[in-house]
Amino acid sequence: MMSMSIAITTTLVVTLATRDAALAVTDGDNAHLLPALCAALQLGDGTPTYEPQLPEALAAPATLYRLNISLANPRWVATLTQTTPGNTNPTKAQGPEGAGAPSPADWDRWAEAAEYVANPANRQHLKGECDVSLLGAEQKQRLKEDVETLAETALQIFSTATAAQATNLKQDTELTEMLKVGIYGDKATTVTAPENAKIFEGTTFTYSAACATGTTSSAKKSLAAAIWCVCGSGNGNNKKPCSKTQTTVADFSSSGAPDPTKWQHFRQICPINPPTKLTATTLRIIANQLTSSIIGADASNSYIGIYHTGDCDGNSNGACAKLTDTISSGKLDSSKILWIKALTDIADELEKRQRAAEQQDDARRALKHLKEMTKAACSRARYKEENKQQAHQPAVTTGGPIQQQQDKAEKKCNAIEEQEKCDATPGCHYNKTKDGKKCTMSEEGKNEAEKAGENNGKTDCKKHDNKKNCKKENDGLAANAPRNVDG
Repeated sequence: MMSMSIAITTTLVVTLATRDAALAVTDGDNAHLLPALCAALQLGDGTPTYEPQLPEALAAPATLYRLNISLANPRWVATLTQTTPGNTNPTKAQGPEGAGAPSPADWDRWAEAAEYVANPANRQHLKGECDVSLLGAEQKQRLKEDVETLAETALQIFSTATAAQATNLKQDTELTEMLKVGIYGDKATTVTAPENAKIFEGTTFTYSAACATGTTSSAKKSLAAAIWCVCGSGNGNNKKPCSKTQTTVADFSSSGAPDPTKWQHFRQICPINPPTKLTATTLRIIANQLTSSIIGADASNSYIGIYHTGDCDGNSNGACAKLTDTISSGKLDSSKILWIKALTDIADELEKRQRAAEQQDDARRALKHLKEMTKAACSRARYKEENKQQAHQPAVTTGGPIQQQQDKAEKKCNAIEEQEKCDATPGCHYNKTKDGKKCTMSEEGKNEAEKAGENNGKTDCKKHDNKKNCKKENDGLAANAPRNVDG
């Protein structure tokens, strides 16, 4: 009986030892996690650039504002500026205060435009944009109304677009700080040997405290903390969970805390590779890869890394990081894992930039169209003014009656090309030596044309301008025929 008891005991010990050996961490257990962890870590190498860039500030439609002021009531415009001693050019006047006073923004816009228009050189430049100097009162008033409407529309578009741009878009430096905090727990960490106090939460940095049972947010604070838990080895275990090819073990030291100088061993399996450009798409892909690497263990906690049982210890229980209070109603809340949240927050900022840039482009196109409409309104006003002036001018003639008759006779002769026909036509003469048209008006033709011109288109008696010639019209008339009067 005793020998059987010893045999059973021996078998149980061997079985338990075999089970513990099977559960112990081995090299490469977490190799499947390295690509996602490494991609996220490399985001913080160097100084990244971001796409899209911050949108260019939208230029105010100043020309339209100035043109609007130039057409406004001169007495009112004069109240917007003041002349100071020693300065010949008017400057902006102080805006009124109290009930009914315009807003400071409105006053500044009006006063700046009035100050610009008060300068003769500026008025000449504005004249090149829209010349109103020749417009009458009616057309000038119509143009004033058109420009006022266009200026108000431009102001609304510009104000809306600039308000959208002012929604606290973060600078590149701010995005990089967010990235550094997510990776290393602090924007000013030594990246070649991250300090434990910055990458971990709390003051105790043993494997158990940092990765499992310590401060609830420790492994959730930074990516570097998660890498120590997933790729590091418990003190004395001498394991390389993330890569069998890792040259040197990065383990927690005999004092219980990680040795920052051993961080370089992680960079051997995840080389420094500064990103060229970060986009929202890139960041979300990496964040999703990290999220998909996390497993749920119970109703409240999730884990990243090989997890066997109990608490992560870098040995028999698994090389892993316990992410406390990240599961709710069966769903992972990745916003509580700060190194994932940093990536999604930066992606949100870049998408906000994209929306702002699109709004700026839309506003820029709209303002350009309003500028074209203003030029069209100016051209239309000038055109209508010119038509109005021409309608009140007398018809322009090309010469007196004599000249008109001579031109008509000359044109008739010039149309004849044959000499015989030319010589047979009364008032025409063919000149062989003449350049150009050889059939021209003869002296006789000129005299006849001159006489016809003197008549100035009059017929019968009306063509005479003296009594003698008028009475000759009565010669040869029958006795009972009507007679012309004497004059």
